[in-house]
Amino acid sequence: MATVYFYEYQLAGIKIGKLLLPVNCDGTKIAALEPNSSFAYSVSPGKHVLTSSDKRNAIELNAKPGDVYYVRLDLYQPGLLLVKGTLVLVLPEQGTAEIKKTHPLPAKYIASVH
Repeated sequence: MATVYFYEYQLAGIKIGKLLLPVNCDGTKIAALEPNSSFAYSVSPGKHVLTSSDKRNAIELNAKPGDVYYVRLDLYQPGLLLVKGTLVLVLPEQGTAEIKKTHPLPAKYIASVH
């Protein structure tokens, strides 16, 4: 198995309230990330497609056994009242530092898909 840490944190000055954006693995919703939160997800070795609300920016992850990956949810506003999320695969050093600024995602927002 490999571990993928998903996280989202708001930069200073950005306020979006309690917006929950989906995190999908291979077309299945695995969680809804809230601001400044993170969670770990185990994936089997091999290829996986990771998306959020903007499915055009998918991450194609070729997971290797025992490896750890960090995926940040970035927010952007394509319309006046619309906020979307896109996933970004970040370097382990960056992910480790940024994830320390988050809190664990409450279990109620994580799907029971395993």
